[in-house]
Amino acid sequence: MTKVVDAAPARPNQPAGGLMGILARCAVLALVFMILGVPVTDVWRFLLLTVAVMALCFGGVRFEGRRWVVALASVVAVAALNWLLPSPHIEEGHNVYIPVGTSLDVFNTELPPDAQRKMQQIFDESYINDPKNLPGSPDWWKSPVFAQQPSRFVDHAFSTSSDALWQQPKYSRTADAIDFTSQEQARIGAINRIAYNFYRRSDKKNHQSASGFATDARIDRSSMPFFVMLELNGALAGGEICWRGQTLWEEPDGQFSLVDHADRACRAITEQDQGKRVFALAIAPDKPLSFTVYPNLPHRATLWAKIAARVLGVFIVLAALVRIETISQLLLPIGAVVSTLLTILIISPDFLLGFHTYLGGNDGLTHESLGFSISQALALGHFKEAFRGGENVFYFMPGLRYLKAIEDMLFGDTNFGMILCTGFIPIFLYFIISRLFPLRWSVCLILIFMFIPIFERFGFAQFLYAREMIKGFPEPVGYGAFLGALALIAWSVPMPNAAPPRSPMPSGWIGLALALSVAMRPNLAVAAALLLVMVGAWLLLERRWKEFVVLGLGFSPILLIALHNLYFGGKFVLLTSSALISATFITPPSVYLSAFGQLLHLNFGGEGLALVRRHLNNWNHLADFYRLIALFAALWVMLARTYPLPLRGLAAVALSMQVVLLFYLPTGRYAYLAWLLVFLVFLVAFREGFLPWLSQSYPGSLRRLARLPGLRQMGGVLGSSRWSHAHQLSQVTPPMGFITGLKTVCRPLVSPLGQVLQLFPRGSRVFDVDCGSGGLLHLALNDAGVSHAAGYDVSSKAVGAAQTLPWRSERLHVVHRMPGEGVPDLSGADYVTLCDVLHHVPPEAKASFLKDITEKMRPGAVLVLVDIDASRRGGSWMNQLHDLIVSQEWVVPVAAHVARSMLQQAGMVIREESFVRSLWYPHYLILAEKPSVPSATPAKPLAPMSAAPG
Repeated sequence: MTKVVDAAPARPNQPAGGLMGILARCAVLALVFMILGVPVTDVWRFLLLTVAVMALCFGGVRFEGRRWVVALASVVAVAALNWLLPSPHIEEGHNVYIPVGTSLDVFNTELPPDAQRKMQQIFDESYINDPKNLPGSPDWWKSPVFAQQPSRFVDHAFSTSSDALWQQPKYSRTADAIDFTSQEQARIGAINRIAYNFYRRSDKKNHQSASGFATDARIDRSSMPFFVMLELNGALAGGEICWRGQTLWEEPDGQFSLVDHADRACRAITEQDQGKRVFALAIAPDKPLSFTVYPNLPHRATLWAKIAARVLGVFIVLAALVRIETISQLLLPIGAVVSTLLTILIISPDFLLGFHTYLGGNDGLTHESLGFSISQALALGHFKEAFRGGENVFYFMPGLRYLKAIEDMLFGDTNFGMILCTGFIPIFLYFIISRLFPLRWSVCLILIFMFIPIFERFGFAQFLYAREMIKGFPEPVGYGAFLGALALIAWSVPMPNAAPPRSPMPSGWIGLALALSVAMRPNLAVAAALLLVMVGAWLLLERRWKEFVVLGLGFSPILLIALHNLYFGGKFVLLTSSALISATFITPPSVYLSAFGQLLHLNFGGEGLALVRRHLNNWNHLADFYRLIALFAALWVMLARTYPLPLRGLAAVALSMQVVLLFYLPTGRYAYLAWLLVFLVFLVAFREGFLPWLSQSYPGSLRRLARLPGLRQMGGVLGSSRWSHAHQLSQVTPPMGFITGLKTVCRPLVSPLGQVLQLFPRGSRVFDVDCGSGGLLHLALNDAGVSHAAGYDVSSKAVGAAQTLPWRSERLHVVHRMPGEGVPDLSGADYVTLCDVLHHVPPEAKASFLKDITEKMRPGAVLVLVDIDASRRGGSWMNQLHDLIVSQEWVVPVAAHVARSMLQQAGMVIREESFVRSLWYPHYLILAEKPSVPSATPAKPLAPMSAAPG
């Protein structure tokens, strides 16, 4: 038997597995990184890593020695293949190019003279000599404004890249491929350094342009001047370089020729080019650059072979060491990843495909630059400087710079680390919601959060957090960590009408998550402290001393911030020196006291009262009056003894965040989490208080509400029994394999199985024609209470999957029949079902197929025919497309009246006919009874059941 450590269940209410499970997960993740290589800078490698991370978080780790040997062997095999197969290994050098001041001396010294001369000429023509671009002096870098900025942009002609932290490059980094069509895709990390923090304040909302000392030269951060140089080697011979824009090619005499192509052009790489250098120039703002190096065919095949080996290696490791118990475990992480990536691609595609250029003047650029400095200090062994983090006393948010340094080490000059962290926000939020609401509400709410931003003003929309991530702000990570702590608490304390809590409480992780949230966003300190006090008090009352101590130890790393400030700055600053500056602490208590005094003296024009009025308007504008309703509902929940104590505690945490907003910046990203928690508490009060009162007082109102467009369709998916049926099937599908199990779980959502199940009386006998993996049969036994269930299918794989269903052999019998064998004897069945099968039958054989079924039925038995209605053209076409993708088959459905006619020709009596829409699939449901005839032959029992694994 395979031993599984920390096998995660379908519901997150089981123990986390302790230290052994955590170490096992870390070991598996290390193997994945060894296969993918560090840093992970390609989108395809990042997606593989994301799959591995989600599988480790939601699955269990196998602990059988032979499986670890297989996983280690795959790692060694991939490493050996990478060593044996040569790669082009292109030496790349790049940098931002602003040749002024002392930086000009660096470029003149370290770049090839002729190349530097031509590049500087292009720069001067673009930014110095052109009167259209220069309204001021040609010596703009000597102006007083410039003197306030760093006088040296560069220390070396080629900037250091985070990609090279694990390399020893000749210039900036070593790459296997060079391909970019934009500034972001070129991944010039130096662009996001503090030295290039150009911006100019604008009156336009969300708009920033070139500024500061570069205003006169009009250097815009969205089109920074830069160059990419590569040194050609013999491995590239036979390939070609294609580009659009300006390039410099080194000639045999060491001189460089400028080649400018307005349209894309290509040039072959020959043996004579070995050792020569090529500069791709993005200096002139009116000369857009795209540049691609195509290796020769053998090296391209090598690169594809390495990609295939890495993909196969990762899946071997995951298949050997990770076990997914149920398909439902994957639905939430898949939704979270899809939501996050889709939002990024809509807002800023290059954030995923390249290295995002942060806005000048925004803190995102500062965090990125500080993180780079930390990672470089670590690479050089300067641990003290790395811990200093670029500031003696923290002014900017303390934590994000260190997370950025980790991102640099693991992902190089990309944004993958932040994307991965932000993708966990919907997951943590769902775990909280699922403890407060039943399954249908929970699924509906998390789908709204991820894909339907109708509650944006409550911070209840994934795109808000993705947008702040793209700007480089710490809120997504800080809020995600806080929600993670809340999720662990929610699944560790008893809640009414919810599953039993997990035990013991992972108090160390709760404390650590809260510490991380405060380090990322110090304005969460009050809420985090309140949460710690409440959890700690509960643990003390429960006499869980060990968990209480571990909770404090988990939160203790927050003290490192104060220790840092004391050690490097000689000042005791608890979190950040920006906590009490007027730019953030905009309405201190003294202002409220002044306003109160002015009110007492009826001085309505006082300055203090005006400041408070302005602050409250920013906190909640008159147009957002409905948020006050939710706020008062949260206050009511906190004070009312009728609500459970954990919910009242959540309301208190939400209100504590609102109190902080009354003194600090109350808008935008600073307030998202505060309003989100208020919204959750309001929804609980709405569901448990208002809806029962409304249903008793005005029952017709709810029925009219349920008929509203949108709610009716959503209810069709999540209401009735469809989602619960899918959830039931997810519990029994793990032995089926991923694809078969996924099809089984999704079938109740796309086919009206719920309506079919309502037709079966308890104790009846059911036979399902072409039963597939037996989903309908399982639900009939489990929900409808039928006495016997049987079926057949022409796919041996589907029958094998159906035989894994957990029913005793005398109640479930599924057999495999070849297509030529026809329909088996159906005389022992009271109901024969044909669900979404008829459209797979060829048109010329449909009538004979139905006739064969009816002839095998006993008199008085009922045929339940469910299929796609071809008269509904749009939905019918969607089903044909669906089957073409899933089954690789172009199906031919028929209209309801055609199916009815074929049944009548087969001698059946139509008892009932109805139309049912499942998602966008239009179904007809026909009940046809075989007329009774005098017969002395008793009804035969269903075929004897073969043994099925339990």
